[in-house]
Order: sequence, then C-alpha cells, then structure tokens
Amino acid sequence: MNAFKAMLVILLCSMIVSGCANKEDESSFEKDKHYKLKVMAPTSDFFFEAYGTYINMEFPNVKFEIIPARDIYDKEKLLQTVSAEQPDLYIGMHSYLMDILQEEQKLLPLKNRLGKETLESLHPGVKQQQEYLGDGEIYTIPLSFGSNVLFLNKDLFIKQGISFPDESLSWQELFQLARRFSGSETEGLYTNSYSLGSLVTWIGLTEGLTYLNRAVNKVTLNTDSWRKIVELIKPMYEEGLLNDLNANDENPFLEGNVAMAVGNSYFYDQLDERNTDFEWHVLPIPGKDRSAMEIDPERLVGISSSSQQDKEAIKFIRYLMSGKMSNIQYHSSSLLSSSLLNEVNTNPAHPLHFIYSKDANISALEQQKRSFYMPTEFQSYFDETLLKIMNNEVDVQSGLQSIEDFGNTRLQAK
Repeated sequence: MNAFKAMLVILLCSMIVSGCANKEDESSFEKDKHYKLKVMAPTSDFFFEAYGTYINMEFPNVKFEIIPARDIYDKEKLLQTVSAEQPDLYIGMHSYLMDILQEEQKLLPLKNRLGKETLESLHPGVKQQQEYLGDGEIYTIPLSFGSNVLFLNKDLFIKQGISFPDESLSWQELFQLARRFSGSETEGLYTNSYSLGSLVTWIGLTEGLTYLNRAVNKVTLNTDSWRKIVELIKPMYEEGLLNDLNANDENPFLEGNVAMAVGNSYFYDQLDERNTDFEWHVLPIPGKDRSAMEIDPERLVGISSSSQQDKEAIKFIRYLMSGKMSNIQYHSSSLLSSSLLNEVNTNPAHPLHFIYSKDANISALEQQKRSFYMPTEFQSYFDETLLKIMNNEVDVQSGLQSIEDFGNTRLQAK
C-alpha cells in the first residue's frame, strides 16, 4: 500500500472514531453494552488487520475470540473443529470450506435477517451469485470480489493510427486489433491466463460455454463454438503474438509496452500507483452477455446456525458492509468491495465504476464448481493437446475430440 493510500486509510479511520461515532441505530453495536463473538478465521492477525482493529476503534466494547482455520483443509477436521469450538462467525475462509458448512447445514440463512436495506447495498451480481449457490437463499456474503477487465493504452493506439475500441468489442475484434500491432515495437495483447487450456476455457466462459455437464459425467468440447475459439487463438500463437502463458513476469502493460492487457483489481491498483506517463482506459471483457461478468468472491462471511449470538453477528456483518468499512477495505487491500456504498460505485468517473452495474455470469460459476471434480491429469492433457493443435501436429476438430474422449474416459473411471 503506497503512502497516499495509507493516508486515506488513516483519514477514514479517524472518521470512524469521530464523525461516525454517534450514529447509532438498532442495527449498530451499543456503546454501553459488552459483546463477545467467537470468530473462525485464517489467523488472528488476518482478522484484526482486516476487520477487528477498525471495529474496535469505534466499539472497544466488542471482544473477539479467534479460532484459527489456516491449517484446516478437509471436511473431517473442519467439522471436528466447529463441533469443539462452536464459533459464532466464519470469515475469510476458503470457499471450499464454506461450501462444506453450507452442505452440512452449519450456516444460518441471512436474507431475512440482514434486512432489505443491507441486501440492497450488495452488488447485484454478487447477490445473484450467492442466491444461486443457496438455491434462492443467501448463506454467505463475499465482502470483496475480483473480476477481470481489459486495460488499454490509448497513446499506443494513437501512435499506430488505430481506432480506439468501445464496450461493444468482441473477442474476434480484440484479436484482430492485437494482430494490427504486429511488426511494431508494441505488443498487441497480454493475457493473465497461465496456460492454453485456461485461456480457451476462460474465453468460452465469457461466451456462455461450458464443457462439463451439470451431472459432471460428460465432457463436450468438439463443437462449432469451441472450435471457433481455438481458431481465434491459433493465428495469434502462430505469429508469436501470445505472451508466454507460463511466465510469472510483471505485466509489461505497466511499462507502456502493451496496447491491451487483461487484469483484475490487483492490477488496477498497481497501475494506479505507478503514476504512468501514458493515458490508459478500462473496458469490460468481451462476451456474449454484455450485462454479465465473471465474479470471483473473496473474504466470505457467514454465521453459524448454532450460534447463540446471531443478532450480534448480524450487526457485525452490517457494519462490515457499511460505506466507511467498504472504503477502508478497498484502500487497504486492493480488493473491490461488494458494497454499493463504496467510492468505486458512488463515483461515476472511477475507471471501474461500470463493474457495479453488472450481473453475475452464472454459467462461469457453474463451470468453475464442476471443474473442481475433474481428474487432475485432464488439465495437463488439455494443455498438451492444444499445443499440438497450435503446432499443426493435429487439426482442431481431431484435437478437441481427443480432449473430449480423454475427459470422458477419466470421468467414467472415477
């Protein structure tokens, strides 16, 4: 966090202690009452650095007992710990663990308890996603989220005499634009995908495609829609215009050498702090449904179904979703707040403002959940076969059929 952001956090914290201190209502903690909440979080340091310290600035009468969850990876250990420790709240734990708690009915339904005002302050796409995961109910609230966007260096477009794109940009048009920078000192496109398979799958998700069916017992990849995506990427690979997908180097867009780059809120923060000498803009990622985007939930919070402090736990969640706390979280963590009360949403001039009007890409969410159950060797075979397609060792249709057959054989063997 740079000095400017640090000063903003200090300013916001002072607002908590002073101007906001007298604003109490029935949803707030009371100053003359003592509270104690047992919280299961990755570590005590994580909880207090992210939340506890800020709450105690305004409400020193709220005490927290932390149950560390950093070393919990499996269902058995999770349920044993929950049974022994009886937490009131869960926060910041892996979504896999929260899924187990929901499946085991260890989480309290939140929709009626949080209230209309609090729910209406939740990002619409985040709310849709959680309702989908809860079959209409909400059991967890992601306090933050991530999503990819497209960054563009306007100066490089002007230099090459190339028209600047708008929000209607398709994947085909994006790759055509990237290829127009070929032969110059400028790299046309930089992606943050780690492999060919992840790149193909991700573009497919933006186009509403999934290769795994709902029952997670059949792979379908040899279709016209998937072939078109591979055929879009192939010329980029052949012409050496795809960045090294296995590299962990810093995104060269930061140095002004790339016309377009895919990045998330972390990358936005890097770019914003860099104080670049070129003009840059942000556009939504192309896709079939312009009103939706992929949402990566972060810092989930839920309440134990057996908690005797559920009313106090609701006050805790409402506090974390308030405007003052969501702005502190944004400035201190580089994550996007799920609250509509944060300054990215309330400031129409903010480059990422458009994100807060988007719905959730539910098909992307479904695919991510299903792919968790795929055999580990499938991704390796997917990447290896796509590389053969790129190198003309096998044609597109035969390669995709081979991946499809491999996946189905492995699923049947499970």
